[in-house]
Amino acid sequence: MNNNKGGVVRKFAVIMMVLCLTSGIVLTGCGIKKAVTSEDAIKAAQAIEGKHKQERYLLDQAQEFSDAGDFKGALELARYILTSIDRRSSVAREMIQKIHDAREEYLKTEREKREQAAKKGTKK
Repeated sequence: MNNNKGGVVRKFAVIMMVLCLTSGIVLTGCGIKKAVTSEDAIKAAQAIEGKHKQERYLLDQAQEFSDAGDFKGALELARYILTSIDRRSSVAREMIQKIHDAREEYLKTEREKREQAAKKGTKK
């Protein structure tokens, strides 16, 4: 009986290790890292099998670029989808609009910050 407990514990430990490793892979995006440049993202996408998977990868990368304030890179990826993967991609078209909106909001916020700083500078 004592020997059977050791086997159960060992099986449980193995199952837990597999679950931990699987969770780590899932939580890190299945090993797909954010590309440094839009060109890197396009090269990585070209190595992915299937147009739908390529499009999904590039849309995810475009969102990452946009979130980081790299609107030019994000637009390049969305436009690449339309010119090289699916010219009718409504998701890529929506992404372009979202990127334009995010860029405008970012520029507006930066402009307001500069105006506030200028007002503080003239009040002294």
